[in-house]
Amino acid sequence: RLLARGDIRAASPEQLDKAVATMQAVVAKNRPRTETKLTMVYRYPPMPPLPKNLEVLAHLDVVGRDLGRGPVIATDVAARGAGDSAFASPHAAVLDDRGPFGGGGHTANETIDLKSLAPQAAQAQVLIYRLTR
Repeated sequence: RLLARGDIRAASPEQLDKAVATMQAVVAKNRPRTETKLTMVYRYPPMPPLPKNLEVLAHLDVVGRDLGRGPVIATDVAARGAGDSAFASPHAAVLDDRGPFGGGGHTANETIDLKSLAPQAAQAQVLIYRLTR
């Protein structure tokens, strides 16, 4: 018996559907005297780059530049985490992947760059201040 587990992230429901269909086509081509099964467990919805989210990102980019941190760009969906913001995104403008820097996310080897906490917090504070004025 062989069990494989994976993670899939998509920018849109259509992209997710296409990926699942591709995986199902692969699973359907099993070898003689073998049995295959694909089970999908959806934990986080896709988070497409909606105009309202990109507008907030544009404001954050200005803040980043004003604070001397350089440009702020959207992280590729394949590289960022599955954020709780994906649940709120259909209802409100949100940003994802704005936490401190580090590595090994959500594993026993996860690390955090403590020096990134203050600059990331400052950027968020200035953004919130400007958006509420």
